[in-house]
Amino acid sequence: MPFAAGTPRIVTNYETAELVKSAANAFLATKISFINAMAEIAEVTGADVTQLADAIGLDNRIGRRFMNAGLGFGGGCLPKDIRAFTARAEELGKAELVSFLRSVDAINLRRRDRVVDLTVRALEDLGPNTRVAILGLAFKPNSDDVRDSPALDVAARLNALGRHVTTYDPQAKNNAQAKHPHLRYSNTLDEAMGGA
Repeated sequence: MPFAAGTPRIVTNYETAELVKSAANAFLATKISFINAMAEIAEVTGADVTQLADAIGLDNRIGRRFMNAGLGFGGGCLPKDIRAFTARAEELGKAELVSFLRSVDAINLRRRDRVVDLTVRALEDLGPNTRVAILGLAFKPNSDDVRDSPALDVAARLNALGRHVTTYDPQAKNNAQAKHPHLRYSNTLDEAMGGA
């Protein structure tokens, strides 16, 4: 299949080609976990993490893309790839060079814990029968892919804690329901938000 006009092309040896995807995913995962770590620091200092991301994103060496604080990354690539990359580096005797990826992974998983904790605390203030609506279940927007979905994980954890959780994601509903049939799945946004 020919390359589309204007598509950059780099010819490498096999070793470099194999390393490209792992390195790219490790960098992206690091960028996402970095801004999520900054989000927790912003919480305790009173800073605004969105403005922080906007400001440092103006530096074209950093860029603003994929620097939004949230639940972290999921899916079938980033988590698996950074763990595999770390394991391969260990096999090569270079574990210390990618040891930061363990922190990237830990920060990412910590975001889920943090959202569950914050939600539980907020619900204690609002009362035991307060309903939680989770809007979006796929690990990325406009997708039906729920592999290692942070949102679905949070929904399942809150449900397991006895919270009244209802979810809404028309694209990912069927796949989510297959993984977690015990959750409540709304057919409309209004229904998820407590309407008819």
